[in-house]
Amino acid sequence: MSLKKIINVCVKRGFNPRRVYIYDDTVIFIDLGQLWIYVSSSLVVKPSGDFPILHADPIPVTDESERSDNELYDQVDRIASKSVYKDGSIVKDKFIYTGVRRRKWKIRKRQTLGFKIAVDLRTFMSKKNLYTKPRVSEAYLSIVMNIPVLKEMRSVKEEYAQYIDIILDKMQQSADEIKGQRRQIRDIRDKAGNHLKFVSVDITAAHSVSKIEKDIRQLKADQLYAKTLLKEAMTNMVKFALESEDVPPRDDEENEEDSS
Repeated sequence: MSLKKIINVCVKRGFNPRRVYIYDDTVIFIDLGQLWIYVSSSLVVKPSGDFPILHADPIPVTDESERSDNELYDQVDRIASKSVYKDGSIVKDKFIYTGVRRRKWKIRKRQTLGFKIAVDLRTFMSKKNLYTKPRVSEAYLSIVMNIPVLKEMRSVKEEYAQYIDIILDKMQQSADEIKGQRRQIRDIRDKAGNHLKFVSVDITAAHSVSKIEKDIRQLKADQLYAKTLLKEAMTNMVKFALESEDVPPRDDEENEEDSS
């Protein structure tokens, strides 16, 4: 399967592919932002020279890192298990921790602590209605909002949630206004089309359309700015939630407490 074909599918479903990670000259991960595609070793996808490429290397398990690595794998499992997607990864510094496969990869690009929905390539390609940008974005927001945090941190989480809601409302308001403005343009052009013999009507219509188009450009600029704010807010919210997660006690810890 060619990388170009995969990227075209991603774009058609609304994603904006950012980069690919390769190991041994084959693609391992495709970064779609909130969603990362994992390419299993049974498939061979060659990197393309016209797409950003970074390298990833598998990190063997060591006695020193096993406990801390397992804590991150467990965290991925807890978070992803509550979602319809059931798999995820955590990026931290220069490492990727994959949930289902419980593997650690070292990458060249430093990442802010974050959670990613994960899917293997075959599943992504076959389930075209499940893996679309709108559905993934909606699910991702729900996943992050439902990460339980420590009691003393809940008020901070609520502030993040309220701020994100304000941004989302603003983006929806701008989208609705743009639709309304475009309807106005169609109405003006339809009315002007019925009076083509009157030059004054045509000039008035042109001025009205020009003014509305200017308003639409401003609304689109507002949307883009809100999108940037949302991205920053989500990045900060995810980092906060992962660091402040209220982790339930393990079975062995509960047994120790009972025996004491």
